[in-house]
Amino acid sequence: MKEQSSCVIGDQCNLFTKAIGLTINDILRNQIQLDTPLTKQPVLIQIATAITMIMFIVGLINGAFSFITFKNKELRNVGCGIYLFASSITSLSTVTIFTIKFWFAVLIQMHSTVRSSILRTDCLFLGPFLKLCLYLDGWLNACIAIERTVNVSKGVTFNKKMSRHMARYIIVILPILIMSTIIHEPIQHEIFEYPIQKYVLIENNNSTMNESSEYEPIIEHRAICKVPAMRNLSKFFFSFFFS
Repeated sequence: MKEQSSCVIGDQCNLFTKAIGLTINDILRNQIQLDTPLTKQPVLIQIATAITMIMFIVGLINGAFSFITFKNKELRNVGCGIYLFASSITSLSTVTIFTIKFWFAVLIQMHSTVRSSILRTDCLFLGPFLKLCLYLDGWLNACIAIERTVNVSKGVTFNKKMSRHMARYIIVILPILIMSTIIHEPIQHEIFEYPIQKYVLIENNNSTMNESSEYEPIIEHRAICKVPAMRNLSKFFFSFFFS
């Protein structure tokens, strides 16, 4: 229905939810066919799988060469070299965790008998760690841009020793600050389980299809991970700024 959001849980008779952005599970949920091998999945899933593996191979090669390059101490005489060395590690971690999360989501959606305890692994580790790597890589790029600007403005008076000390300090403090902003996700997450009723066509070989075709209802049990903290957080900011 057009009145409902594109992020729908269940069928038209069940609940629906709205979220900020789309996760991998939201994109793949309505496309993957249950109890069906990957070779017989829709073309969209096969294309997404191929693109993901290409991204993983290219990202792995790029991150490995970047790590080998900036492992040289001479390239880490200033903070930019340290930032780029740390960024190569976060890039490797990001592409690896993204690939694991993709296959994790695909395999969960392909099998209807997955336990909630297995899905909880995504809520506790994969999702938050992937966000940590993405945010950290973005902040490291920002630090590189800031230091290059300062270096150009100061010229020969640029203090390389202070730059190295600041870079080491920022690399240590950044993951702590970023993790403090997303720590509520693994702590307050919930596993939402819901059934979906579908109909399977049953044919009788002894009669014609029009006379004997019947539909048997089946119940598929699915589960998703959700964080019910956004509404409370929005209420807090609204009351803080408009009270």
